[in-house]
Amino acid sequence: MTAGAYHLVGAVLHRRWTRRARAYALLVIPAALQVGVLGLLTLPQARYIFLAVMLLVIAGSMALVDLAAGLRSGRRGALAVAAAAGGLALAISGALMPGEAGARADYLAWQRQAGQLIRAIGEGSCSVLASDVPQMTWYSGCRSLSFGDVTVADRDRLLSGTNRYLVLRRDGRFQPPDRVLRQYRSRLEEPAVADMHNPAGDRVATIYRFRQTAD
Repeated sequence: MTAGAYHLVGAVLHRRWTRRARAYALLVIPAALQVGVLGLLTLPQARYIFLAVMLLVIAGSMALVDLAAGLRSGRRGALAVAAAAGGLALAISGALMPGEAGARADYLAWQRQAGQLIRAIGEGSCSVLASDVPQMTWYSGCRSLSFGDVTVADRDRLLSGTNRYLVLRRDGRFQPPDRVLRQYRSRLEEPAVADMHNPAGDRVATIYRFRQTAD
């Protein structure tokens, strides 16, 4: 990113768009726009910027080549060693990633189990209020909503279907404060539908059902 910005600023100031400056522009500008737009308009997470990361890696590689071209042979050797060390670190990280992904999948298996349970008891007419909207929608087959404005307990009014569920995470991630949750809980049936646990046996979430209201 820095190398691309350097070449772009130089091209603008000197009003000379060299072939190299155009190449950096083609890589850096789309990457910066994607990161900026996603950061402003949607959920900014690394999984959504793979294209930007790939473009910046290419731009960074070009910058290393440009840097090496202006160095003496001894310094070029040091740069090559540094680049090799970086490549080795990436290779090790890639080799460890499947194990880490598997551990994460096991830890988050409760989302799949919760969705499947809701699908089984929802009788095809259901909706869910939860933090993990994509997972609940996918596994339950029900329409799912997030908590939206976490200062107001009104999202359950948007739920539809005969069976309306609330999924609360124990860690409170992306959930309203306790004051708002108490208002949601006042509209729930007792007892809870089910507790969800991680592989260690710890309770990580609870499924509730909203009381049916007259239309």
